Amino acid sequence: MAASAKRIGRPMKPPAPGARAPMSLLVRPQLKRRIEQLAERSGTTLAAEAERLLQTALNYERVLGDHQTALARLGQMRQGLREQILREDGFQRVTGLSGSVWFEPGVSPGKWIVDNANPEVIEEMLERAATLGAVKALQERKP
Repeated sequence: MAASAKRIGRPMKPPAPGARAPMSLLVRPQLKRRIEQLAERSGTTLAAEAERLLQTALNYERVLGDHQTALARLGQMRQGLREQILREDGFQRVTGLSGSVWFEPGVSPGKWIVDNANPEVIEEMLERAATLGAVKALQERKP
């Protein structure tokens, strides 16, 4: 990065309290006309109206940023509260490979899954369980 050229002349004084610093910017003609109309309605200068609009935009950005953060936290709190209410109402949470599901009080998750599963899948699960059980039994028998 190139070093900036040394400033020539007297050092700049700090701005006086309440003084406004100069700022130059280019805007589209439509925006300038709109700011001029607002300034005329409010009885202020174009510069004062532009400053007011910039300050308002920055305030909105700050508040909305805080608002978005608060909404995210509220969502997390609501999720935790929802889970607490479901547990207090007797619901049971079961987590699987594809995520979690809540079962109503009195519903057996194992029975519900078996009742709603494909019979071929159930048969395969039983065969795997039997095979694993047999292998484990043989391993335990070896001295």
